[in-house]
Amino acid sequence: MRKKSPHKKIGVSVRRKKSTKKSFSFSKIHLFYSLTIIIIIFVISSLYINFHILHGQAASNPIQAENALPGTSNWGITTPSTNHGMEGFAGKTSVATGNNLTFYVHTPTPIGFTADFYRLGYYQGIGARYVGTTVHVTNTQCANITTDLCNTKSAIPTPNLSNGGLVEANWKPSFSLTIPSNWVTGIYIVKLTAYTTGQQSYMRFVVKNPSYNNPLVFIFEDNTDEAYNLYGGASLYSDNTKTLSAGRAFKVSFDRPFIDNAGFGKSMSWDLPLIRWIEKNGYDITYLSDTDVDTNLSYLLNHKAIIVGGHAEYWSRNARANVDNAVNQGINLAVFGANSFYWQIRYDLDSFGHDHRTIICFKDPQPSTGIYIDPEYVIDKTLDTSQFRNGGSVNNPEQNLLGAMYSSYFSGLGKPWIVNDPNNWIMAGTGAVHGTVVNGIVGYEYDKTFSNYPIPTRLNTISYSPVVNVYGSNDIQATTIHQPASNAYVFDAATVFWSWGLDNWTASYTGYSSRPTVANSIIQKITANLLNKFITSPTPTLTPSNTPTPSDTPIPTPTIDPNATPTDTPTPTNTPTPTNTPAPTNTPTPIPTATPTPTIPAGACRDQGGYRLSLEECSSKYLCLNGACTAGCGRKTSSCAGGCNTTTGQCNSAPGGPHPL
Repeated sequence: MRKKSPHKKIGVSVRRKKSTKKSFSFSKIHLFYSLTIIIIIFVISSLYINFHILHGQAASNPIQAENALPGTSNWGITTPSTNHGMEGFAGKTSVATGNNLTFYVHTPTPIGFTADFYRLGYYQGIGARYVGTTVHVTNTQCANITTDLCNTKSAIPTPNLSNGGLVEANWKPSFSLTIPSNWVTGIYIVKLTAYTTGQQSYMRFVVKNPSYNNPLVFIFEDNTDEAYNLYGGASLYSDNTKTLSAGRAFKVSFDRPFIDNAGFGKSMSWDLPLIRWIEKNGYDITYLSDTDVDTNLSYLLNHKAIIVGGHAEYWSRNARANVDNAVNQGINLAVFGANSFYWQIRYDLDSFGHDHRTIICFKDPQPSTGIYIDPEYVIDKTLDTSQFRNGGSVNNPEQNLLGAMYSSYFSGLGKPWIVNDPNNWIMAGTGAVHGTVVNGIVGYEYDKTFSNYPIPTRLNTISYSPVVNVYGSNDIQATTIHQPASNAYVFDAATVFWSWGLDNWTASYTGYSSRPTVANSIIQKITANLLNKFITSPTPTLTPSNTPTPSDTPIPTPTIDPNATPTDTPTPTNTPTPTNTPAPTNTPTPIPTATPTPTIPAGACRDQGGYRLSLEECSSKYLCLNGACTAGCGRKTSSCAGGCNTTTGQCNSAPGGPHPL
């Protein structure tokens, strides 16, 4: 047998070494080019991030990171609850992470349910993200007479005739949850789904981060939603039970579900499009409830700008004072709504000793009488639950803060918003000219500047939009911006429908499910200009707050195990999936530049504010008609004791004082 040549063996070995050297050289070159590409990508990414910082969007802030997570359409309601079939409420309007929140749920029969938690935002246009928590309450737990976790043995509350018509649910806790530390500040909902019937409704709450000193803070309008809430038959406007002598309640409670928008409340129709747009554009924002603003000024001073939503009508004296104080210290304010800071309220304990759970609003003076019935009026008029503009008690017109204030309302969808000052800095990049029309933006309530109230200096009127109000009178909507002495900017959109110009989202169970899609680049650009200006403005020098920080009121914790793990909840098939806001399709149309002058027919109100809706009365000014004062809407009083002043339209003084209106 022939032996192999050792030289051949060596030769092969040499060739392999040579080949290995070539491969190693190629790897080094490949590595060099790879590192070069990575460095180039890093530089480009840095430039991209810096570009967005310069344009008002902080890089990789918690809101951006949160909205990059996948959304889900499961948050939508497919079978809205009827006849109290599935309903509940949270024990607090807001809660910080690490704290406990208790929920109260009612079903008419011992039907178990699931409670799925979601955070609202943009999330690829879907609108919410499942945050990984589902609570189960079983049929057996609901049927247990001792615990009664579904409150099947508890009655639906009715107005308390001896306590201002208060409707307060005396329900047992159904379950509680310690808010996880990784939950980002925002508006959260709990979707309740009954096991057998499939009926669904929402509970809602705010997750706050009071120590977070990011640029923007959003104040969620819990007070106004509760004022309009007719659950149990009574609100601050109506009495469906026909048992209250005033035709409405003087007190309303957070201890009950919301009746509107599947349990979310009326604010879903105008605040959710605004929140979606803000988070879509990556603005670094934190969230508070109305009740938080009442308790501590420092919650506002941690930020550069305060954002208020579409219909923030009801405020406590402390909350209003804290907003005024913040603006006076240089904190910017943007109200993307109308009829804001209109009624002053007071908070009270509920029947269980929990603070900030009852709202008191007598709406002094009483319609057609002028009689003050709020017991606080004779003790401290500044605490009277009346309009902020009421010179007889509160005497702090909202126009002092905003530059404009509530004028009136009309029914139906939005009317044209008409540009008056295209040269103002907030109009930069909009392409608008004087008279440009943006359809569908004005409504349903709107503000204007009143000449018979103090007008802030450096006030600019951005829009001047003629409307016909619900009383058939010609009127004006006016969007304004001004700078007080602190040099803060204060913007009043002066229309509840402003957010409709930002985002077209709606749902079948909202009050405006068939509204037109009016999202518009002009409204979007104005809003972006404002927020970008706010967050790039200098940080003001602040005065420390003396307002004490309240501690959380403990709420009993149920003894059940919430079993907080995701479940295979059926995915709704009929829930409409929100789509990205489309580019505007309407081309701005110029109109004549002449400024219309509103006319006031004889016998009509000078000021079409006040007791609108069912009572339909004016708030302050009256016209003189045939020697007597009219109290608005054609309601004539008896002749004035001292005669009628034809200039002011009010009664002249006479022995014993002016005739009461």
